[in-house]
Amino acid sequence: MSVIKVPSKITQSPFVTLVVRVSGGHDDSSSALTVRHGEQDIPCHKGSKVSSDGEDGNITLDCRFTLPATALKAPSQLSVSLKASHVFFEDYTFKAE
Repeated sequence: MSVIKVPSKITQSPFVTLVVRVSGGHDDSSSALTVRHGEQDIPCHKGSKVSSDGEDGNITLDCRFTLPATALKAPSQLSVSLKASHVFFEDYTFKAE
């Protein structure tokens, strides 16, 4: 599991998109994203791709989510986790909407 640091400028907008890229996917690889504020999971919007199992090649995961009001006041409590097996982490980007 990796924890991705959220840039403080991102937490100034309630609507956020996270894109994570991994490579080297094959028949026994897997990856999954979760976003949390403190102990609470933040759900990704419908249409987000938050996991991959057995996908070949380069894989892009994305999570579009709305920050709770408490996260806008306490951004240090926001964390993103990537659980991955048999893939290589490439990069990630955040975009505030």
